[in-house]
Amino acid sequence: MDYSVVIATRNRPEVLFQSIPILIAQDPPPKLVAIIDSSDSFQPVWNAPNGASGSKVEMIHNSAPPGLCRQRNLGLQLVNTEVVFFLDDDSILHPGFASAILKVYSFDPSGISAVGGTEVHQPPLLFATGLADIPKDEGYTSRQSITSKSAGWRDRLAPDPIKLIANEHIKRISTRALPPDAKPVETITGFRMTFRTEVVRRFGFEEAFTRYAPFEDRDASLQAWRHGTVLAARNAWVYHHRQPGKRERGFVLGASQILNLAYVVCKNTVPTSPIRKTLYRHIAMKLATTALFAFRRYDRHRTLGQMFALRKLPGFLNLEGEPLRSAYTRIADEINRSSSK
Repeated sequence: MDYSVVIATRNRPEVLFQSIPILIAQDPPPKLVAIIDSSDSFQPVWNAPNGASGSKVEMIHNSAPPGLCRQRNLGLQLVNTEVVFFLDDDSILHPGFASAILKVYSFDPSGISAVGGTEVHQPPLLFATGLADIPKDEGYTSRQSITSKSAGWRDRLAPDPIKLIANEHIKRISTRALPPDAKPVETITGFRMTFRTEVVRRFGFEEAFTRYAPFEDRDASLQAWRHGTVLAARNAWVYHHRQPGKRERGFVLGASQILNLAYVVCKNTVPTSPIRKTLYRHIAMKLATTALFAFRRYDRHRTLGQMFALRKLPGFLNLEGEPLRSAYTRIADEINRSSSK
């Protein structure tokens, strides 16, 4: 079973020098690595894959306008293998990642639509030294720690509606035989996603989401659930270095986190679904958590953005299909205009 890898990147060549060598050293190696690059300067990023030119892996490095979903879709157009990995530029694979993923797919080639890796918190020993000199987004890591520690009680008080949608799919496969080294998962995080190519081509990544595109990975996971089973491979280890990068403005990011969440939920439910009714409580809990830990100016702006998007939701939650997408685009434009004032 052959596989290709698509990496969307922007202005982070340093970490590509670390991630690319271990990627092409996987056993089996990928047939193709497509780097879709929206960097301000093309040449520094080009030097990373060009340094691997001695391998037998086909390397493609194409430029593209900024936009994570658009970049991933452009990379998908280049793929002609059975399986495609979508990795971040700072996804550092442990040896055996690829073989563990492919082993899961081979258990049920037509019934498994997506397989995720398993996050570990240490890089492979061989690469730990090189990564030590590359900055890590400690602020992001700290926020993620707070979020994960509070996840249990937050889910009890205000369940995540995306998890509720995914769990409806998981119930349907509860009696199906599954690979012994994999388990069903609600969604797969963007830095460790893989799909059967034939499946992901049916829906692609949501290009209504622009730039940083919060929740694009969770949307893709829910779409994959419509076409088969979504699993995580226990032995496919990946370390996410989370190198700092210039993210969206705080206001835009905060607003997008709320609006994109609502869009994904509405896209995957009908207006009468009781799951839509859980959105307000979940968003209120998310907003309260953000505000409680808004120690930095950036996070205070993120809170303001979340409040702005929340005020736009009445009416939005009653839509579906093209009217839903049009309303999303209109509100996203309002967010961008408001953030520039």
